[in-house]
Formats: sequence, C-alpha cells, structure tokens
Amino acid sequence: MVSDVNSHAPDGQPWRITVLRNQHGMVVTFMDWGATWLSARVPMQDGSVREALLGCATPSDYLHQDAYLGATVGRYANRIASAELKPLNLLLAANQGAHQLHGGPEGFDKRRWQIVRQSETEVHYRIDSPDG
Repeated sequence: MVSDVNSHAPDGQPWRITVLRNQHGMVVTFMDWGATWLSARVPMQDGSVREALLGCATPSDYLHQDAYLGATVGRYANRIASAELKPLNLLLAANQGAHQLHGGPEGFDKRRWQIVRQSETEVHYRIDSPDG
C-alpha cells in the first residue's frame, strides 16, 4: 500500500493506521476510518510474501470506491429493497438506485471508529450508533 500521510479523512483528521503482526510473519493493516481492513500480507513457504486482500492503493482511495473493499458495513449489511422498512413505514436514504446498501450513504464505512485498545497483535474498534 502506498503512503497517504499528507491526506486526511473527511472529518479533517489524519488516518489512524494500525499494523498488526503475528509470530508466523503475517502482517495486516487497518485504518480507523470505516474500521477498514487495508492489507493482509501472507508469507509463503518459498519465502515470498503475497497480498491476500483486494483493496485500494491509498487510504484516501477508499473514499472514491463503492465496492466496500475491506469496510465494516452497517447499521445493516446487505440491501434493503426500495430503501424502506415496510413493517415500520420507515423510509431510508437510498444509495444503490432505489435501494439502501450496507447502511446507506452514511453507513459505518463512512465514519471514524474509536480505537479502544491495540497491541502488536490486535486492535479493538468501537462506534456508537444511537437508535433513530
């Protein structure tokens, strides 16, 4: 992944990038914007390392793609037909034609997540999503 240190997230703050490593040499990278998985580099038996995750070149590139690459989606995952919760007569914001996909235009993938704790081998993210 190419460095994107001069760029900032939509909230004007820098990306918070977390790199995790395990004892077998696997290296994974996440960012707090969208709790997005950026990279998974896996060591092979021949000594080479392979990228195992489809993703973008820089963190800011994730703002301009609509495939939800590496994203944590929500409040709903999948598509809500006609962007409507019919049992509640609740209309939602459409972001895939007439439908809502993965939480809509302001889904969890488009919000900054709080890093609750992290170490060399784990990161825990949190987001508040109040009802309504």
